[in-house]
Amino acid sequence: MNRKTCAGLALLAIVACMMQPVSARAAQDDATLLETLDAYVEGWYAGDAARIETATHPDLIRRKPALSGTDGAIQLEEIDQLGLLVAARSGLGRRAPAEDRKRMTTEVLDQRSVSALALVETGGTFSYLQLVRNAGRWQVLNVLWEPKLSADEGRDMHDAALVEATVQDYLQGWYTGDAERMRRALHPELIKRKPALLNRAGDIRIDTLDANNMIAATRAGRGTRTPAAKQLKTLKVLDIRGRSALALLETGEFFDYIALARNKGQWLIVNVLWEPNIE
Repeated sequence: MNRKTCAGLALLAIVACMMQPVSARAAQDDATLLETLDAYVEGWYAGDAARIETATHPDLIRRKPALSGTDGAIQLEEIDQLGLLVAARSGLGRRAPAEDRKRMTTEVLDQRSVSALALVETGGTFSYLQLVRNAGRWQVLNVLWEPKLSADEGRDMHDAALVEATVQDYLQGWYTGDAERMRRALHPELIKRKPALLNRAGDIRIDTLDANNMIAATRAGRGTRTPAAKQLKTLKVLDIRGRSALALLETGEFFDYIALARNKGQWLIVNVLWEPNIE
């Protein structure tokens, strides 16, 4: 057996180990996930940039769907890790009213080998967070967030069927090679990201696709070779608030954490974090 083959088998063994459903490790991961979420939120309101830096991945993208017209059109206001650290150091979070800083909800919605999904709500904002485990430490990678219109604004699932229809366009477009159906489901500024394991230490890199990549791959029929038995397993609309929504999609091949935004009354996918589904 050559060195390259040995290295490949070793990496597969690491992945297999990480996929084991060990309850003790899962409980520990939940605790460390909550620590990361605490650091992200509390660091912002304390103006503690060092704490935020620890809690976020260097490739962090934080987005807000902001109204840009009277017809319900949105633009995605975006900030990266450096921009967030600069804003934290400036004391922007410290100046928020006390009622806005109050923590309402911190919930881990789903957790996999190196990916997790969470909801954080304060008195003034809510955030959908997609996290990755990098070198053994959970870090926030993608955020879709909004300011709350009122302190009692909460979950509103009236649009659940519309959100599900968008995710179905994304899924069935992929499996049928229908590029137009895929395009209809995606925001033009989509980011779809996958944490790829690099070594035994658990270091990862982030592989990213945009809307054009996804439409081109669909048109090329990349998904059409998948047997029907390995297609849809689970599609859940987890949460809808304001102009944002969250869904979980799982097939026999992969799972996706999907964040959507409402643009001119239509739900579009803006952030995806995904992993292969190793069964």
